[in-house]
Amino acid sequence: MFHNSLDIHEIKELHLNTLVSFGCGAIRKIEEIAAALEKRGVRSLPAVTGRGAYKTTGT
Repeated sequence: MFHNSLDIHEIKELHLNTLVSFGCGAIRKIEEIAAALEKRGVRSLPAVTGRGAYKTTGT
């Protein structure tokens, strides 16, 4: 299957009106992301994941 060839540590980012981090490696940036949001007064945010992604990646 295709998932065996994916680099699970690769991070993709989109810079729009806000920063969007995605990819399995993005979990490594969660503390940095949360700290930056807290400075801006953000107390909660949505987290989007695919069905079973957390099981597949071990995150």
